[in-house]
Amino acid sequence: MGTAARLVAALLAMAVAPLATTSASGSDLPSHPHRSQGASWWDLSCEKGHRSANGSASECVLNVRLRGRMERVRLRQIQYALEKRDEAVRSLGRDVALHVDVDSEGGEIFSAMEIGRLLRKEKASLSVPRGCQCVSACVLMMMGATTRSIGGNARVGIHRPSLRDLDDPALVDRMESSMDFYAGEMTGAHRIVDDMMKIPSETVRYLTPGELAGYGIAVTIIRTQPRGGRSR
Repeated sequence: MGTAARLVAALLAMAVAPLATTSASGSDLPSHPHRSQGASWWDLSCEKGHRSANGSASECVLNVRLRGRMERVRLRQIQYALEKRDEAVRSLGRDVALHVDVDSEGGEIFSAMEIGRLLRKEKASLSVPRGCQCVSACVLMMMGATTRSIGGNARVGIHRPSLRDLDDPALVDRMESSMDFYAGEMTGAHRIVDDMMKIPSETVRYLTPGELAGYGIAVTIIRTQPRGGRSR
């Protein structure tokens, strides 16, 4: 990382401290001390020789680690990270791509879809590292990424989303309709929603890369862990 990139990373680390210690619930967001390259849940990296999409400048990557349930607090993390990304773009004068590293058992489907739409808008990449998982609502978020990779033993699974009152037909219809529209918007395929709704919420059906591709969610398998411990 060059001097300018290190300076920007240090400034962003100081700016991100309020988010890393507070949240609406008081404890949802990570509270680990931030490092010189970023907070415990994000870092900024720049590699020599990498070109941006238009070929005009070297590209940096803002890596965001999302852990746990996909809820509103995760959406706020992404939104805040994008603010920091925009600051880095202005300071460095070069593109800064967004990459999300995820390990999640599921969460709120509407929050997951909002995050997924943000990922698509930002042309973000997503990875599920070795030993991690992306299940249920997380798969909806995964749909939004433009490129996806999973570690050799990472797991991606689906099941029927859990709602407090599944006896309410109107609520079930709204949920299924929203998921169906979103799946079509992100992947052009609707079958995954039908299959999700068939699987009891207390069960998980884990998907092969071929099955994911059949749902319009193409993934690359990362067989070895990259140096530094991040799957990209």
